[in-house]
Amino acid sequence: MRNIVYILVLFVISSCGIERKEKPGRQVIPDSLVINQISIKDYDSILPQITIGDFCLCQTNLSELEYKGYNFTEIDIEDYYYLKSCRSNNSDVDFYKGFISDSIKGVIFRKEENSDIINKIRLTKDFEGTLPNGHFIKLADLNLNDLKTELNGFKWQSKDCSDYWNYTNDTLRIFIKMIQSKPRYPIDEEFYSKQPIEAIEMVLSCYSIYGPEYVSNGLVYQKPKYAPLKDTHLNCSYMFFRSDFGTKIKEAISFGKKTNIEYLKLGKRLEYNFQHQLILEEYYDNKGRLIRKDKLRHTTRAHK
Repeated sequence: MRNIVYILVLFVISSCGIERKEKPGRQVIPDSLVINQISIKDYDSILPQITIGDFCLCQTNLSELEYKGYNFTEIDIEDYYYLKSCRSNNSDVDFYKGFISDSIKGVIFRKEENSDIINKIRLTKDFEGTLPNGHFIKLADLNLNDLKTELNGFKWQSKDCSDYWNYTNDTLRIFIKMIQSKPRYPIDEEFYSKQPIEAIEMVLSCYSIYGPEYVSNGLVYQKPKYAPLKDTHLNCSYMFFRSDFGTKIKEAISFGKKTNIEYLKLGKRLEYNFQHQLILEEYYDNKGRLIRKDKLRHTTRAHK
């Protein structure tokens, strides 16, 4: 499902013969850094599987949709996969937050933690539209038998504390409410395949896409936020621990409000806006010093 493109990256850092004083606590990058291989995920092949209508998991974001004229209301939504009854008695979280818009009927968006990038889309019984497989549906009239011929690799799942069966391949979850009068196990697949679908969810971990990838020799690669999923560029940094911080556990974790970890930017770095347009291109030398900076301008699109 994913094409892996291996890139051999070789950093050879040589001395230029000029001495300069480093700031206290700043570590000089080692004379040579060699990375054997790093994998860059190509999402072209899975884009159809994580896209519904104009919305794509881990690419569409709330800022982008609001710019296009959608107005959102934040609501509490119950998580069918992990119900309140499945949590400990002292849990403070009974619901997850979701976002709805009057102009997008039957769709609830959830965003990645500490980000506005959408990582989950729930289709409710009010949904009428096209699924990733291209089929137009009215979810209120749908049961699993209507879809099953195209759901290869799916399996039944449920937690003992849940009231829903989940027919899933991990990225797509189809929830069907259990009938309490029927024994839970063994599951009556034929019976539940004829029951109405409660909701369909598309889920993807955006952190696995935009989160840092730590490799050997202190190098860190990270996909720029808002970068198109098709783009394979990764920003590179060199991570090290500051020597002027204490070594006790408390001091190692924090120094006031500062962390003892520092990053030096290396090579070509890209920055995108929430519309996935490239807005900044920077180049750093092998000591983390900025040597070139290009700001790019784009014509903004009007609201709907």
